Amino acid sequence: MPPAAGENAPKEDSSDAADLAQWESRGEQAASQLEANLTTLESRLEAMLAALEGKDEASESAQGEDTKKSCSERGVK
Repeated sequence: MPPAAGENAPKEDSSDAADLAQWESRGEQAASQLEANLTTLESRLEAMLAALEGKDEASESAQGEDTKKSCSERGVK
């Protein structure tokens, strides 16, 4: 029969608790750093997307102007 809870169970000593606390702290620091890196990456991606959208709009506008010019040169309205 297994021992009841608390009976003959290995006791956690203070060094194990300190190791766990230190490990938890390092994990939280790593998570915070990852979150900061992801935030930076998100900002960069948004800036790149905005730049690409701006180029697309400028390109579409330029193509529209080219179409208007070529049509007017040919006498097409």
